[in-house]
Amino acid sequence: MKLRLRDWLLSTVFQALLDRGAVQGRPLAQYGAQDTPRLLLVITTSFGDLVASTAALEVLRQTFPKAVIGVMGKHPFETVLKDDPRVNALIPYWGKYRRVCRTRRMIREGRFDTALLLNMNDPDVIPLLYVSGVRCFVRMPGRTTIYRRICANQNDLGTGIEGEHMYEAMDRIVRYFGLSLPSPQPVLRPSPAAQDQARRFLDGAGLAGKRLVAVHPGASIPAKAWSEGRFAEFIRFFHERRPDDEILLTGAPAETGKCERIARRCGAPVRVVTSELDLPAFAALFSHLSLFIGGDSGAFHLAQAFQIPGVILYFQTPVFRTRPLPGAGRYRILQASGAVTRHGVDAIEPADVVAAAMELQS
Repeated sequence: MKLRLRDWLLSTVFQALLDRGAVQGRPLAQYGAQDTPRLLLVITTSFGDLVASTAALEVLRQTFPKAVIGVMGKHPFETVLKDDPRVNALIPYWGKYRRVCRTRRMIREGRFDTALLLNMNDPDVIPLLYVSGVRCFVRMPGRTTIYRRICANQNDLGTGIEGEHMYEAMDRIVRYFGLSLPSPQPVLRPSPAAQDQARRFLDGAGLAGKRLVAVHPGASIPAKAWSEGRFAEFIRFFHERRPDDEILLTGAPAETGKCERIARRCGAPVRVVTSELDLPAFAALFSHLSLFIGGDSGAFHLAQAFQIPGVILYFQTPVFRTRPLPGAGRYRILQASGAVTRHGVDAIEPADVVAAAMELQS
């Protein structure tokens, strides 16, 4: 209730200031390759959204080598870009109304003139950016915000194209700068420290040089998740077909219990990898994979970033928005709908996933 009250108060006050003209946005400036724009990419939603945003980060950095580019992302997801040479400032978003003074100070220190609102929350993010000195706001085309009047591209908001992919929408936002995405996939650049930590983990686990298959059962919501029993069946069947492959059950620290239950049920040798590595090293680990199995999740976007072949499972979420596009690597998509329980969805047969995986391995 307190959060709802804060949201209502903030949105009411900020809208009133917009109505009176006391708060105003600026139009988007036109930049050349030798200019030094100060750009802040804002992704305060999911881990997958943040990883996907690196497609825009890559083209912006290539085009504006002298620019100051910051990334504001939900904590701890933003740490996946720690020591990324393309990023001048990494700003954690701690959640609504949390550590506001610290976040405001970090934004002000960056002196950003333009915020690219790729995926963000209402009603707090835009007011936070405004009081931190940002005056030009560019929202992802096709999306909207309750403060659309402050956006430089307000006429393009809420005008989504039916069936538009997330990278197609991202391409539209960089076109405001005269650019286009060269490839419909994320681009991660793990730091030397993250790569070294991942290599040391593999060496210590006796996995260096092995064919590694990541099975990622986690998902942000049950409607995106295959059930634990189905994952266990898949691992058992897959191990029978590919006994020399090393299977990693990957997940966030909070998903350790789920991964361990699947490991116990599958009856095959697996390695649970959920808390041994920090997030940058966990991402670097994905560059060593031979195959990825999982749903529409942040881990899927990690696999895409390193062009790892994968079988992607879709259930209740729309395929058109996040499916791998042509040119984004070798993937097989399996889709089915079914009843959603707190453990996930049982639809899609494990044997079908094994067949798709074997096809990619051939």
